[in-house]
Amino acid sequence: MPQEYLIGFYMDVKNRVIQRQLLSIGSMTASLVDPKLIYRHSLLLKAPRLILAHNHPSGSEKPSEVDVKVTTQLVQAAQIMGIELVDHLIVGENQYYSFREAGKL
Repeated sequence: MPQEYLIGFYMDVKNRVIQRQLLSIGSMTASLVDPKLIYRHSLLLKAPRLILAHNHPSGSEKPSEVDVKVTTQLVQAAQIMGIELVDHLIVGENQYYSFREAGKL
């Protein structure tokens, strides 16, 4: 895709997806991430678990410094509200990066 898309998968305690939500459409190099919007959906859906995924139009699945910083902030915000950020996935051209699998969550 030519732009970054951020999608949230809101889940119940048994990891069943309650709702998939397009959260942001960004530019070729960035996407806006608003924790209030992301977790508002969690609270309204009563979804205690969440997976975030976004693509990199460059084709690289490697996280940028901003991706790492934002993910850390999102984890902190989630913990305050009792929501678990299960994973943050970055989708590249033919591969993906999982913050969970990399031990970053």
